[in-house]
Amino acid sequence: MSKFHCHVTFDVSTQINFDGDVEYALDTSEVEDFDDCSGFGGYGSEVEESGGEVTFTVEADDESDAEYMALRVVSDGAEVEDSSGITWTICNVSVDVEKVEEPMTLDRAQEILTQVAADSGNEEAEEAVTFTFDHIVSLTAKLARIEEMLRETQTALAEVKAQIAAQAA
Repeated sequence: MSKFHCHVTFDVSTQINFDGDVEYALDTSEVEDFDDCSGFGGYGSEVEESGGEVTFTVEADDESDAEYMALRVVSDGAEVEDSSGITWTICNVSVDVEKVEEPMTLDRAQEILTQVAADSGNEEAEEAVTFTFDHIVSLTAKLARIEEMLRETQTALAEVKAQIAAQAA
């Protein structure tokens, strides 16, 4: 399975209806025969806010599967409630997925090839992969020791050259 970075943008919309009594909101203390004849229709107004944007990473077989998983997280038509208690509907969802490219390392290569050999059911292939990587580890350790010895030799050579130059002066 590969990892995919998902970038999802969306809007939210809701239907707002005035659900109140204007008489209690107005100062009617100095009037007579006040009659509230308000007629706000009851149909309300559609309000849409844009700017929803989230990012996350999923593990999926391919881009199509990653997009499907992203749409399960942010679903067109899902309802969310804001801090005011107003319910909004998610709409205009747009998903962009991008495969996360993992750099190849020796450890990752070993993991991949070990899995391929194991999946093949061929015991010799598994043995060959294990042998090869054990040998690579051994050679890497030997190379590190040789590089350290080379650094020590170069340091010693520089010291000898400095002594010769000091004696010559």
